[in-house]
Amino acid sequence: MSDAARAGAHGIAFERSPRTTRYLDPSQNWAPAQITSEIRRDPLLGTTGRLAHFVGFRPQPEDFAELAETTREVCPFCPERLEVVTPQLPPDVFAEGRLSRGEATLVPNLSPYDAFSAVTVICAQHFVAIDAWCPDVLRNAISLAGDYAKAVREAGNDLPFTLLSWNYMPPAASTQIHPHLQVIVTDEPGENVKRRIRAQREYFERWGRPYFDDLVETERALGERWVYDSEHLTVLTDFVSLSALSDVRIVFSDHQVLDTLDDAALADFSTVTARLLSALGETGISSFNMSFFPATLDAADGGRLHAVLTPRLSFSPALHANDIGALNLQLGEPYMARSPEDLAASLRPAFGQAAPDTPSGGS
Repeated sequence: MSDAARAGAHGIAFERSPRTTRYLDPSQNWAPAQITSEIRRDPLLGTTGRLAHFVGFRPQPEDFAELAETTREVCPFCPERLEVVTPQLPPDVFAEGRLSRGEATLVPNLSPYDAFSAVTVICAQHFVAIDAWCPDVLRNAISLAGDYAKAVREAGNDLPFTLLSWNYMPPAASTQIHPHLQVIVTDEPGENVKRRIRAQREYFERWGRPYFDDLVETERALGERWVYDSEHLTVLTDFVSLSALSDVRIVFSDHQVLDTLDDAALADFSTVTARLLSALGETGISSFNMSFFPATLDAADGGRLHAVLTPRLSFSPALHANDIGALNLQLGEPYMARSPEDLAASLRPAFGQAAPDTPSGGS
């Protein structure tokens, strides 16, 4: 039975189109053989992605410790240089010049993406391995995005969207080893955010229920991509992922935008994220991108705030071959070399969750 038939929750459907490639196998004296793949359709956007396994592929962990040592002496984010070489916020936005909580410090971005574009230095430590994150450190750094957005708006700027992203390590396009976040307060959140907001609104108008409420309910019932539920959020892997290693989506139960997250929700998210990162590290992942996707300030349209964690890697570190090629970069067609069902199964033990009774949906 297909996922679409088993789902049964309003408009949620997981559509798959299996494909078979036939060939003559040189390792078996040219005997006929075949490899299967899938084309999948995203249940919210209707866009397609491919599940195309690489034969024998496994992530190769990358050790950034040596690179961290070579960059430490010139790092602008280390404590001995941070207040000397980084800029300050203008006094009409924040009189003290910088925002801080715990070890985290927010400063203007000298390579801005928008009029209000900032960088949050997450911690004093120059290098933090993927499996060594402290939830309190993450909570303080993430909370500064809301503080910054509040300061920008109180200065008279009518900008509804707060964007928060994290590029962790060079395979994820980070230009600094020292951990940091990108924060943007804007009226232009970008096409992918707007497309997802529109799709959630259209789903709500058609079915009378928030899309992510139905998605969580359906995924929980199926069990294949569900990972964990806590008081404020649910962790899933994406049926169609941007990453070749499958994405993890963290859906907040009752928030539309980052600015409204209270201390309890932030603490919950940070604890869950630290455990996720540690579990991903055990699967061979050393790098990732993470972004928060806002809905709107109007809860009546059914939108939900969610964060997407996208593992990144070099397919062949010796060749400097990364995971972005023509198919996904230029043709806009993501592919997965590891199924989201397999990733979910590998993450559940980190949260004390047993494997579901339902059969795996991976091919």
